[in-house]
Amino acid sequence: MYFVKLFIIIVLLQNFLFAYIDSDFDGVGDRYDKCPNTPFSDLVDKNGCTIQKVSIIKEIRILTVIAGMNYSDYRAKQGNKTRTLSQSLELDYEIQKIKLMLRISRFTSKNTPLSQYDNNSFSDTKLALQYKLDQMIPNVSLSLGGGIAIPNYRGSMHNNGFDFYYSLSGSYSIKKLSLFGSYTFTKIGDKDLNYLTYQNTNAFSFGTGYSFTPKLYSSLLYYVSDSIIKSADKIKSISWFSFYNINKKSYSTLSFSHGLDDDTTSNSYGVQFGYRI
Repeated sequence: MYFVKLFIIIVLLQNFLFAYIDSDFDGVGDRYDKCPNTPFSDLVDKNGCTIQKVSIIKEIRILTVIAGMNYSDYRAKQGNKTRTLSQSLELDYEIQKIKLMLRISRFTSKNTPLSQYDNNSFSDTKLALQYKLDQMIPNVSLSLGGGIAIPNYRGSMHNNGFDFYYSLSGSYSIKKLSLFGSYTFTKIGDKDLNYLTYQNTNAFSFGTGYSFTPKLYSSLLYYVSDSIIKSADKIKSISWFSFYNINKKSYSTLSFSHGLDDDTTSNSYGVQFGYRI
């Protein structure tokens, strides 16, 4: 008797379910739906016909692989010169307003005439996150950022530690012209030595850029920062940057930076190639 009752319940339930079938999930059963196969996001009337289309914002996900090379020369007032060549590989992942960045690099440096300071090693690995805030003022965009430098490079004194940084950046754009700036605070994790004391740093940058064509953008930037060495002067430089969009998938950049310190002369040249997956 129990199985008979269960069978009757299942049959009734099946009749109810199959009596109401809504193939396009618009809330109107197929028996009464006069407009079948309406998009899932559309608002419909009692007949299942569209009365208003509602757009769905798709998540924008972009993975970019960036390979770069940089050459710099550093000449101290005493006369010794250090030349450094570095190669880098960077992965940028963007999803909506969030951008994640992972960067590894390796460098080779040679010092003249102090060849005992020649070096060949990996630089610190950098992991960063940036979040773009909602736009509250027309043409103005703001972003918050943070990151960590993982000490792959230990140095001869083995005192290199984890560095943490936090940043705020903003830009103002009008037609083809843009003005931008940023502030970065870095908490230095390197351990002090008997003859060397480290400090946390504050860095500021200000610049302007111009879009010459939809594919070509260039900018000039002024940068000033505390040195991580407490007894050293501030670091100052001016740099030029150019971005060229080759196609929808790839782009290239060129950059040049000149140091403005009183006791040193430094120049840096860089090139990058990025591919969007």
